[in-house]
Amino acid sequence: MASKLCEKSGTTIGVLGGGQLGRMMGVAAVPFGIDVVALDPSGPNCAAAICVKKVVEGSFRDKDTVLNFAKECDVVTVEIEHVSIEALEEIEASGKPVRPSSKTLKIIRDKYEQKQTLKGSGVPVGDFMAVEATESSILEAAAGLGGFPLMLKARREAYDGRGNAVVKNQAGIAEALSFLGNGKIELYAEKWVPYNAELSVIVARNHLGETVAYDPVETRQENNICRIVVAPPSFELDESVKLEAQRVAMQAIDAIEGYGIFAIEQFWVGTDKILVNEIAPRPHNSGHFSIEANVTSQFEQHIRSVVGLPLGDVSMRVGAAAMINILGAETEQETTEMMRPALTVPGAKIHWYGKTPNRLGRKHGHITVTAPDMTELRKRLVLLGEPLDSADKEASASGYQSPKVGVIMGSDSDLPHMEACGKILDAFNVPYELTIVSAHRTPDRMFEYAKSAVRRGLKVIIAAAGGAAHLPGMVAALTPLPVIGVPIKTSTLNGQDSLLSIVQMPRGVPVATVAIGNSTNGALLAIRMLATGDSSLLKQLESYHEKASNQVLEKASYLEDVKYEKYLSEGGVKNYRPYITSQLKHMLKDTTLSLPADYKKYVGKVRDCYFGDKKSILIATDRLSGFDRNLGHVPFKGAVLNLISQWWFEKTKSIIPNHVIAVPHDNVCVGKKCAPFAIEFVVRGYLTGSTSTSIWTAYKNGKRSYCGHTLAEGMIKNQKLPEIICTPTTKSEIHDMPISGTEIVEQEIMTKDDWLYCESKALELFKFGQEEASKKGLLLVDTKYEFGRDLATGEILLIDEIHTPDSSRYWMADTYDERMKQGKVPDHFDKEFVRLWFRARCDPYKDDELPTPPDSLFVELSRRYVQMYETIIGKKFQFKHAKTDVNSEIVASLQNV
Repeated sequence: MASKLCEKSGTTIGVLGGGQLGRMMGVAAVPFGIDVVALDPSGPNCAAAICVKKVVEGSFRDKDTVLNFAKECDVVTVEIEHVSIEALEEIEASGKPVRPSSKTLKIIRDKYEQKQTLKGSGVPVGDFMAVEATESSILEAAAGLGGFPLMLKARREAYDGRGNAVVKNQAGIAEALSFLGNGKIELYAEKWVPYNAELSVIVARNHLGETVAYDPVETRQENNICRIVVAPPSFELDESVKLEAQRVAMQAIDAIEGYGIFAIEQFWVGTDKILVNEIAPRPHNSGHFSIEANVTSQFEQHIRSVVGLPLGDVSMRVGAAAMINILGAETEQETTEMMRPALTVPGAKIHWYGKTPNRLGRKHGHITVTAPDMTELRKRLVLLGEPLDSADKEASASGYQSPKVGVIMGSDSDLPHMEACGKILDAFNVPYELTIVSAHRTPDRMFEYAKSAVRRGLKVIIAAAGGAAHLPGMVAALTPLPVIGVPIKTSTLNGQDSLLSIVQMPRGVPVATVAIGNSTNGALLAIRMLATGDSSLLKQLESYHEKASNQVLEKASYLEDVKYEKYLSEGGVKNYRPYITSQLKHMLKDTTLSLPADYKKYVGKVRDCYFGDKKSILIATDRLSGFDRNLGHVPFKGAVLNLISQWWFEKTKSIIPNHVIAVPHDNVCVGKKCAPFAIEFVVRGYLTGSTSTSIWTAYKNGKRSYCGHTLAEGMIKNQKLPEIICTPTTKSEIHDMPISGTEIVEQEIMTKDDWLYCESKALELFKFGQEEASKKGLLLVDTKYEFGRDLATGEILLIDEIHTPDSSRYWMADTYDERMKQGKVPDHFDKEFVRLWFRARCDPYKDDELPTPPDSLFVELSRRYVQMYETIIGKKFQFKHAKTDVNSEIVASLQNV
C-alpha cells in the first residue's frame, strides 16, 4: 500500500533505467511506502529488479516506450541522462512532473552545452573550445587553450572513462581521434587543468525551493573511472575551500535550473579556487558512501526531492568513510573475490549490484567502509588493500594486522604519559589501538570496549588512569584478558592515589600495575605476555636487552674518554655517538639492485637513481661529496636527507602535488616518472653565497641586475632581501649558470605558462618553508626546487628533494640580528670543518689520493645531520641499524611497491 506522505507529488516513482542507481533508489523508497517502477532494456534481469515493485522491459531512449511507461507513474526521474528528451517534454506538457526536467537533462547530456551554460551563468569552469574531429582543428584548439596536454571529450554519451582522451602532444592526436570514433561523434576540447585534488559535492533541490549541499568529498580516478571516494577528504581542506566548493556547486544547479539530486564534480586548483568539471543529474558514484555514513543518504534525498518531501539532514553520522568501486576483472570469480576482505574488516559493507554479464572495468558493486576518524579509516582501507598514500602503503607492505594490544586512558590529558608506551609498541612492531575510555564519563563505552575486546582480537589491555583511577579495575572486571594498569601522576598526591587505587583490587580481579607514569614498562610487560606465544617477539626482547646493555657500556666508555663537562654539554645520556659509531660498518655506500630490465641506473654525487618506464627509484646513500669528488661516507646521512625531504613533500602537497609514490625505506623514495624541466628554481631570501655565480658575488662585483631582478644599492652580505626572489639557473654537468625568466622563455627552455606556474609555486613553497622553519628557530635562507611533468598525466609535479640541509641554507634565527650587528657570519648548520680538515692535509682538487680521515670526523658530521633532522621535523631521529646488508633491506622494501 502506497504512503500518504506525498499525495501532491505522487506515490509511484518511475525511473528511466534499472541499473544499480535504480536498485538503490528502490531500497531508499521502501521506508516511505513509496512504490518505484523501472524501465530498462534488460527487463527482469536488470540490477534494479530485486528492489523495485515492477520492471518494464524496453528502451528508455525510445519515445513511445517512455510515454507508455509514464502512464504507470506519478512522477518520472532518471538514473541515466541518455534518455528520450522528446518523450519527457511531452510528459511535462501533459502536467506530469519530470525531475530533473527535460530542459535540465538536455543541457547536461551535451557536455559542451553544459559548459557553455555554466560559463554563461558565471560558474567557474576551465577553458574549453568546440573542435572538429581533425588534426588541424585540434591543433588550433591547443593553440587557443595554452598548448598540450589537453583533454579531448565526446559531447554526448561519455561516462566512466568512455568518451575522454588525453592528448599529450601533436603525435597523440591520431590515437585520440581513433579512440573517440574517428569523426563519428561530436567533440570538444578542454584546457588541461593542473589541480590539487578532485572533489565532488552532492546537491539536492526540491520544487518547493529547498536546497541542501553535502560536504565536499575527495574522488580518485583510475583510467578515468572513479576508483575510491573519501569523506571527508584525506588531506587537510580549509573550511573556506569547503564553503567555496558548496557555493560553486549550488551556483551550478541554479544555472541549469535543476530539481532532484546532482553530483557536481570539481577541481580544487589551489587556495580557494574551485572549477566545475561536470554535473551528473542523478545519484552519483561519489555519493554512494552516504548510505552508511550520512543521516540522509543521497538516494533517500533523491526520493524526497522528486516527490516534494522536506529535504533531510546531510551531516555525517560517522567520523570518516570511503567508498571503493568493485570494477570487473577478467572473470566473475575474480570480481567477486574483491569483496572477500570486506567480510572481516570493521565498518565495511558490501553492495553487490547483480549485473550480468561480468565485464572488464564494469562497475559490479562497491564497498563502503566507515570509521570513527580518518586515522582508523586509513587502517581499515589498508586491510581492504586500498592504502590512501605512501605511508599507508608502507603499512600495507609490512603486513598490517588487527591490534593485539588495546591502549586506553581516561582522558586526553593522559596522552603525554602514554607516549613512551606507543613508542615501545611501535619499536617492536606490535599492532595496537589507542583511544579514550572514561570509566566515569562514558561507562557504556567502557563496558562495550571491555566486553568486545576478545571478539576483536585483542590479547592485552593497557589502561592508564589518574586520581580515583577506576578504569583499569573496571575493565579487568569485564574481560578475561590481562589488564596492565599505569598510574598517572596527579597534582595533589603525585600519583600515589592512582597507584593505590589500581593496586588495591579485590580477589578475583587482578590488575598488573607498573610504577607511576611508567608506561614504558607497561608496554614491555604487554610484549612479554605476547612473547610467550610468539618466538619472534622473544628474540626482539633479547635484542632489546642486549642493546640496552651495550648502550650503557658505550656511554661509559665515551665518558671515560672525555671530560664530564664535554659529556654533559653534548647532552649526556642523549649523546648519539654510540648509535652512530655502531653504524660505521653498515653504511650505504652504493647500491646494486636487481630490478626489471626497463630500469636504468644513474649514479649521482650522493644518490643512486634507477629510472624505469613508469617509476623512478631514488636512493640517498651515505656518500659525502666535496671538491667535485667523494670524500667518504657519513652514517645515517642518506636517511636524514631522504626523511627530511619526505617530511617537506608531505607538508607541501596542498601547494603543489609531488612525485612521491612511496617511501618504503628510510633511504628510498619511489617516485612517478617525470620529464624534468632543465631549470633549477633557486629561491633566495637573503643576499649571501660564496661561489662565483652566487648572488652575493655578483653584487660584490658591482652587478645590480641578477636573473631579471634589480638589487638596491648599499646592501651588505647576509642581509635580508626586501622580498623573496626566484633566481633560476640552468642545469649543467659542469656548472649551473644564472638565467632570467625572460631568457628561459626566449630560449624555449620552458613555455611562458610553465615558467610562470613553476615560479609562482617555488615562491609559495619557499614562503611556507620560511614560516615552518621559523617555528623551529631557523631561518630558511635559500634553496632550490626542481619541477617535472608527469609522463603519465602531463601534470607538473615537484620532484627531486625539498628543503634538505644539502639543498638549502639554514641559519639560526635567535642569533642572526646580533651577529649581523657584530659583522659576523650568522650561526648555521656547519659542515665546513670536514672541508677544512682535507684542505689542511692535501690539495683536494688536484691530489689523486686523499688522506683517510678518522672515523670521529664523520661521526661528528653525522651527529650534526641528525641534529638538523630533529630541529626541522621536531621529533627524535629513529636510529635503524642494518642487521645484515643495506642493499638487501632496500630490495626487500621494494617488493610491494
